[in-house]
Amino acid sequence: MLKRYVFVNPEVLNDLYTKGKDVICVGSHYANWEWGIMAAPLQLKHKLIAFYTPMTNKPIDFYIRQNRKKLGSELVAKEDVKKVFNAKYDKPAAYFFGADQSPSNPKGSHWMEFLNQDTPCMKGPEFFARSYRLPVVYFDIQRLRRGYYTAKLKVIEDDPVNTVSGEITENYMHKLEQLIIKKPEDYLWSHRRWKHSRAKEKQQNKANKNI
Repeated sequence: MLKRYVFVNPEVLNDLYTKGKDVICVGSHYANWEWGIMAAPLQLKHKLIAFYTPMTNKPIDFYIRQNRKKLGSELVAKEDVKKVFNAKYDKPAAYFFGADQSPSNPKGSHWMEFLNQDTPCMKGPEFFARSYRLPVVYFDIQRLRRGYYTAKLKVIEDDPVNTVSGEITENYMHKLEQLIIKKPEDYLWSHRRWKHSRAKEKQQNKANKNI
């Protein structure tokens, strides 16, 4: 794993660790995110906590969880996110969100243009960054060749309290958009990113108010 998945600038996070700071990490379903969850604890000092959506198939869900956490990451179901942020740990934590998926409920999402499409975006990372005053770091994953990857860490925001609503989310989505445009073949296109329509949501909300 150390040979095949290299964090090229771990000092970005490790410097924050030395300062005793927790951090929000944002990645995406680009290149090999599964190995990233396993490789991170071997090269980064923070306690890595990754949020995920449990699968309805319990045996498969158990297998995936065991595989992802076997090298030190802790996996937490998305329903328990708030509990984790209020917990106490023996060292600074890095909270990892794969925030590029379509929100299960677009109500309250941040809408923006992404790849020329009107797109609802998850606001979780931004919400927790602003609420707990945590810096936000983006994981830029690149496939060098088959079976070999690099991860470059980029600070999106080091002072989230002074940002306006949607600013962190848009910075994250723009970085992802640039990656996809440059190398689209490494993005997970099958997860129905545009299953929600803002017009349909407005119509549904209007219908609900008239009931």
